[in-house]
Amino acid sequence: MPAKRVRRLDSVEWRTSNLHDLWSSSEKGESFEFSGSLHSFLQYSLLLREIRQQFNSDDALLHFDANLFFLRGGYFAFAYLNVTSPMALRATIFGGLNHGRHPKNELPVFLRQLRDSVVSSGRSTINMLIIDEVKSGSGMNQILKIVEQSMGMWPGSAKCDVTIHFYAIRPGSSDYMSDDLQNAVRKWLGMHNTNGGRLFIEIKHFAGPLLSYDDDILCGVRKLSKGADLNEAYELVKLSGGKVTLHCDCTGSPVFQADIGTNCLVEFLASCAVKWTSDAQSALTIALARDIETQGCSICRDLYLSSTAA
Repeated sequence: MPAKRVRRLDSVEWRTSNLHDLWSSSEKGESFEFSGSLHSFLQYSLLLREIRQQFNSDDALLHFDANLFFLRGGYFAFAYLNVTSPMALRATIFGGLNHGRHPKNELPVFLRQLRDSVVSSGRSTINMLIIDEVKSGSGMNQILKIVEQSMGMWPGSAKCDVTIHFYAIRPGSSDYMSDDLQNAVRKWLGMHNTNGGRLFIEIKHFAGPLLSYDDDILCGVRKLSKGADLNEAYELVKLSGGKVTLHCDCTGSPVFQADIGTNCLVEFLASCAVKWTSDAQSALTIALARDIETQGCSICRDLYLSSTAA
């Protein structure tokens, strides 16, 4: 009798479509040749490394009760932290709040369940991490408004305070923030009183190239639903085979080239970011260092050293 296939246990709580199951059942697409900027990809890798360092520092001090991500914006950060930090088995992923009506209803349910669990254990405080892409601040406004309204519905007889550590990751330069985003930050930063307890919000900012921002191919997740739909719906973009080429922005030379092989593009690029920021002895990291020495510029070298530093 053939052995039954053992299903891999999920390392995340899905409050939306289980992308791991969807990935397993999705067919691979056609070969794809990806060409991009090495400077941007190293800056992106450095951004991920900075997020990991901040998470490790905060989590060691606070040990977050919940780590929340929303599709599609926060998924790239989850995928990286899930294999490079102590967050494994402790993340919760929701559908995008504008991808259907269900995510807006599911978030308050989760928050009430978390509150009840904490109160029943004899505690009265929650430390929660939320990681999401931001641009104008509208998404952050939506999330935090739902949290505040949900706490307002909690019983006042057994108050539970919530501290949210919001990692706001925006595309672009660290020295620029849009007026709308600045207004959103000013609105939410600090303490807010609700019927169910006090809401404290701390916002930490990260900025850099977000390669998958509004890009189905590099994100690997395509949204199928609309905000008015009952449920959110997604499909995965799995492009297999082909080649990845990363060019130096200064010389135009193809510094890093690799065949994707049987891997998918998103998986391969994710593995590059993981290896280049956490494993100096990996074959991918050693190959990149060698290629930068022969084909790269001083900026390539500086970015490489920054992203691979211990």
